[in-house]
Amino acid sequence: MEPERIKTETIPKTDTIRQTSSCTEPKGTQQEQRSSTQNDRHVASRATAAQEEVNNLIFDCERLSIYHAIRRDFLDRWQRISAFLVVLSGTAAFAAISAKWNLDWLALVPALFGLASLVFDFTGKARIHENVYRRLCVLRGNILADENAERKIGKWQQTIHEIYADESAAYRALDAWAHNLACDGRGESEYKLKIPWTHLLFKNVWPFWSANYAAKLMEWSAPPP
Repeated sequence: MEPERIKTETIPKTDTIRQTSSCTEPKGTQQEQRSSTQNDRHVASRATAAQEEVNNLIFDCERLSIYHAIRRDFLDRWQRISAFLVVLSGTAAFAAISAKWNLDWLALVPALFGLASLVFDFTGKARIHENVYRRLCVLRGNILADENAERKIGKWQQTIHEIYADESAAYRALDAWAHNLACDGRGESEYKLKIPWTHLLFKNVWPFWSANYAAKLMEWSAPPP
């Protein structure tokens, strides 16, 4: 009878140890899996945020380079027009036409353009926009060429803010137009802004600082009534 008693006493002990072991081991494994999953999600979210920030920086470089290229060309064009009129007013043909048709007031037109060129400094401002344009193109090229661009976001942000410091007051309608052109270049027309045609007409002349250009995406994504 003794062997039977030993058998009945050892079986419950063995079962108890196995049950405890089977309860604690999966619990620790689940905790490790949860922490590993959370870490993976955190790393993935940080990587995605870094990629989005780099993409936004590249888009800003594209938008601003378009803006400054348009401003540079606009100012250069007016400098050429004013120089042409000033030279034309000094020719004998211009004087003969003015005397023949009694258009003495025509002499004021080149004088006004020459005065505007002197006061507003078309050439100097155009060179400033040219300098900023080149710096933005260089920054965009450096970001695209760097394989570890996501790890240097602070450096890129510092550089682009240094460029911002050299910028003059922005013409908002022109800035919105440059935004739309950059979106067209990327094939992202859904992010284009709505600009009134009157603002587009005077985009290089009037700043429109109080204007609010809503994105077309807001209209398309609005729920139906």
